[in-house]
Amino acid sequence: MLLALAPGCRRGPAPTELRPVRHFVGEAAKQGDDPSMAAVPTAMYGGVRRPVIAGTYLTEPFTVPAGGRLRFGIGIDQQKMTAESPGRFVVAISTPNRETIVFDEHVVPPERMEERHWADHEIALDAYANRQIRLRFESVAEDDANGKISSVPVWTDPTLYAPVPTDPRRKNVVLVSLDTLGAAHLGCYGYRRPTSPTIDAEVAGRGTLFEHAYTAFPQTSEAHMTMLTALYPCTHGGSLERALRPDAHTLAELLRAAGYETAAYTEDANVTAGIGFARGFGTFVEDQSLQFLNRKGVGDQTLHSALEWIRSHPHGPWFVFVHTYQVHHPYRSPTGYVEEVAWDAGTDRGAVDGAHYDAAIRYTDDLLARFLADLGSLGVRDDMILVLTGDHGEHLGEGGLFRHGNSLTDILLHVPLLIRAPGLVPAGKRIATPVGLVDIVPTVLDLVALPPPPWMQGTSLVPLLSGKTIASRELYAGPLGHDVMVRTSDVKWIIDQTTGRGRASAADGDGPAGDGAGGSLPADVALAHYRAMCEAQPAPPATPTGAGADPKLREKLRALGYTN
Repeated sequence: MLLALAPGCRRGPAPTELRPVRHFVGEAAKQGDDPSMAAVPTAMYGGVRRPVIAGTYLTEPFTVPAGGRLRFGIGIDQQKMTAESPGRFVVAISTPNRETIVFDEHVVPPERMEERHWADHEIALDAYANRQIRLRFESVAEDDANGKISSVPVWTDPTLYAPVPTDPRRKNVVLVSLDTLGAAHLGCYGYRRPTSPTIDAEVAGRGTLFEHAYTAFPQTSEAHMTMLTALYPCTHGGSLERALRPDAHTLAELLRAAGYETAAYTEDANVTAGIGFARGFGTFVEDQSLQFLNRKGVGDQTLHSALEWIRSHPHGPWFVFVHTYQVHHPYRSPTGYVEEVAWDAGTDRGAVDGAHYDAAIRYTDDLLARFLADLGSLGVRDDMILVLTGDHGEHLGEGGLFRHGNSLTDILLHVPLLIRAPGLVPAGKRIATPVGLVDIVPTVLDLVALPPPPWMQGTSLVPLLSGKTIASRELYAGPLGHDVMVRTSDVKWIIDQTTGRGRASAADGDGPAGDGAGGSLPADVALAHYRAMCEAQPAPPATPTGAGADPKLREKLRALGYTN
């Protein structure tokens, strides 16, 4: 029997819910020599990237659980902008005595790009309950009207679902990253302008705020890879020039392996599938347009798309990652926002940039207000874990510097980190212990009762939520050029790796710099600790991402100010 998937409304937890219990894409990928999750291929169709199987794949024998369902999608790998040739898709169920075709369909890709989308299907396996079967997936490219084959038909994420008892510890998780948002420009961190009423009241006021949270890199790609892997940049290797090392695992991969549905909505450029950000996501949407040049930006659409995915997944657990450049240069916001939050701005470049930056934050805060209200109407807002952060801050003329990626000062490194989870995370709590984006993954895993892998370089912050302490440790950032940053409880070092000379300042700021010893950790020891941390894992391979060859991506990076 063939059933169409349909969105629904959450009616609260049931005694049992359909959960993914077997991902066939991962099994197919791991039949090769590389056992890592990085071997899972993905394909783009209709603007949505998903894990896929191409060609023919015969699964290993498995026993069908009672109430089992096979869910999958079909589509054409979107390798070019013109119309592709049709594809045929067949699913067959093999038992020891016979093979039965249960799905047979042709797909003709629409010529209009906006009409292309994955077609999702579900097959009930009740007739095979408690029996051992194998599944055969076969996709074949067919000739087009001109007798040519110009497509790669693929299966997207075929997965076995089964009724599984609900586990109240498996909370839904939403991770929101507001690109370029520095902590110093939010009201809950002491800022004077009214940039963040929603974040202040609905996230900080109803959750826990970490006063001294720091990124591991003052630029998007490396910072987000640390955020999603709990590895420092010198270890994970993910950047615009290199892909994430194949033996590392992302938060999405770890949660997906534990039965979570996973989705990501990002605005491309520095957070792309080619670098490794799509790994572990059943749905990965990259906004590849150039809407940064319009007045409003695209944060509203990104949040709306994430909300619609949540609406179509009424039962959990799920993990949704949302990333928007709405706060990023060129600091776009609708008419009236600058006057609302920065009516007293000056006329020099720093003042003008600061006014538009603050206006973009206020507009994004309004978008978050609507997003949280809509999550409330779906009944999921108060039954999930919300993590809100930024990847780095922004220079607005301090010391003659503008934008980011050009210093290891706390203007760029100090970022917001707020966690809201009613009944699980204290409301209105502020924590002064220095923490990092490297701690997000182990903290989320701890909150959903999953053990963090031992190779992670971050630590769970859950003990701090209950008033306990965590072990004293250093936080790192860089390398940026020759410089690295090492922060302890009482000193912050910026050290030139080539000379070993360092500049010390207070651990929670960029006070007067000086040479020589600082605090309880001398510069040479701090640098040795950093190098030991980097060398604790094997060096990641330098895997080209291909980003430099993509003219659309180059144009988007130019629009964001990363290239000329």
